Amino acid sequence: MKFINYRNVVATFLLILSNVTIFAQTGNRPVIVYVTDAMCAWCYGGNERVSNVQKHFQNKTDFTVISSGFAANENAGTLNTLLPYLIGDYKLVESKTGVTFGEDFLNGLFKDDTTFLDSRNCAVALYIFSLYYPEKSLEFMQCMQHSIFYNGIYPQSKELFDLCALQFDLKPEDLEEKMKQDLNIKSAEAQFIVAEDLNADILPAIYLQMDGEILLVSKGFATEDAIIQTIEKYLKKRKPSQSESADDY
Repeated sequence: MKFINYRNVVATFLLILSNVTIFAQTGNRPVIVYVTDAMCAWCYGGNERVSNVQKHFQNKTDFTVISSGFAANENAGTLNTLLPYLIGDYKLVESKTGVTFGEDFLNGLFKDDTTFLDSRNCAVALYIFSLYYPEKSLEFMQCMQHSIFYNGIYPQSKELFDLCALQFDLKPEDLEEKMKQDLNIKSAEAQFIVAEDLNADILPAIYLQMDGEILLVSKGFATEDAIIQTIEKYLKKRKPSQSESADDY
């Protein structure tokens, strides 16, 4: 079991941007925190399981998605440089998770060892989308990752953001304009620091914010049952607030 001082995480974030909330809560409910990156193939493979976890606990917890920055800014690079820790053996990802990598990706991005790939814009888009539809943040990340790993769309391309904006009834031009705003860029990049403070060094990573602490649930590949069991174990130890009954957990 790993405990992380929530106050330190919040303090770090507030030093970067004092008017942004990362782990939004409904009342006093715990929050499942999902740390991912648009260029993380294991995250792409695990999205369905994480979505099922979100649905399983929707009446007990809130859920938030933050970008790790593993392939953003100074961590960006060609696919060759990203391959060892974000892409890995795609066949292994397919066999472990049941996800499929599309031919457009395998014959395009996957074979291109020269194009510079940076997921920062994806992180900014996710942050902006979360302001509109926080409960659908995972779905938006799924859209971006499917566009990259199945359709072979470049993570920096306007095509990717237009496609995902339209899927959720957002105006592409509005999203594009907001992605240029310095406040939104800094807010997304602040999440990278939070992910670092959480020690989310292996993706995907899942945490549970509860009772003033952030508890590690899983890092890397984990089965849906294992994730659910770990969260349920933590929730059973939680003391309900005055507005809750013990039966709620």
